[in-house]
Amino acid sequence: MLFNIGLGKYHKPRYEHQLFLFIDMVSSTAHAETLGDYRFSRLIQDSFSMLADTVTDNEAEIYRYMGDAVLIHWPLEQGIKHDRCMNIYFEFCKQLKWQSQYFEQQYGFVPKFKAAAHCGQVVAAVVGVHKQEISFFSDVLNTLARLQDQCNPLGQRMLLSGDVVHRLELQNSQYDLINLGSIVLKGKQHPIEVFGAAPIKSTHS
Repeated sequence: MLFNIGLGKYHKPRYEHQLFLFIDMVSSTAHAETLGDYRFSRLIQDSFSMLADTVTDNEAEIYRYMGDAVLIHWPLEQGIKHDRCMNIYFEFCKQLKWQSQYFEQQYGFVPKFKAAAHCGQVVAAVVGVHKQEISFFSDVLNTLARLQDQCNPLGQRMLLSGDVVHRLELQNSQYDLINLGSIVLKGKQHPIEVFGAAPIKSTHS
């Protein structure tokens, strides 16, 4: 992003197609009240430090941290390859599980996260003067947040929009996709297709 800002690539708004992954902590308000601000901030640091390698391995970029949530993105043609949007979330969950003893000792529980993925056209532009960053403007991001809000009601750890699923290369996927039908998201007029995602369970003992 800094390289592109330096090149002046986004000084004029430009249209792009992006795939976004939104990961958010479950029960964060209750955890913050239990732990207090300092320990909760340490919990967030410890959790998201485990994202670095899997984000790099899946050729993604972190767009923004938002408290107990993180927004990750790819150019659309890159994000749909090799199950990347699902890899990051489920590999992150594995890392948390592998470090369960540490989290239990430090915080008394292992944090859990939910996720959603959606894609579409956005406008990308540099904003700010003294502190510049590339920002994305689109209803895609609002829809993504609304989609992620449905994880609990639908009993799913991760949700994908039909726009994402219909672009994925699913021939050798490591994941099961569950068609949950068309859902009208809060504040939206038109329904979108929604799918749950879960790792394929190994048949080996």
